[in-house]
Amino acid sequence: MLELVGSNSLLVDRPADDDDWYANAFYVERKKCFLLVHARTLFSAITLDVAVRFLRPVDTFVLAQIDQALEAEGLPLDALGITGDEDVQLARTASRSVLASMNDMVQMIRQIVAHEGGIRACDATTLGRFLHNTPNGARGFSTPLELVSLPNGSSSLG
Repeated sequence: MLELVGSNSLLVDRPADDDDWYANAFYVERKKCFLLVHARTLFSAITLDVAVRFLRPVDTFVLAQIDQALEAEGLPLDALGITGDEDVQLARTASRSVLASMNDMVQMIRQIVAHEGGIRACDATTLGRFLHNTPNGARGFSTPLELVSLPNGSSSLG
């Protein structure tokens, strides 16, 4: 991911936080795709078939994708603490749990795209809604959408 956005030299060294966003670039049908995932809730933003030029500047791209995912779910743009004027900082991935969940999401995305008839036939917003409503064991089998709606992202299971 860092190579794609051309920011290897801009990495910061800071501790992980529950409100961090994790990014992953992956390929579906030889097309670059982009997945952003919020650490505490596993709420995601998905971009299918993105040209590298749209990833730069990375902060503009990231904030726009998060805003689109929140708007698609009818959530306020500050639902996850982002106000739109943040300084996006890049750091190495710190949570293995989030990484594992992201790997699962990428596999689900690939399967859904194949089932829908290919990347051109698949809608990223619909795909995002599916992931937002899919329970995840890493967060107590709550859905990301439920966790965004709960105070502090606590599990609805108590």
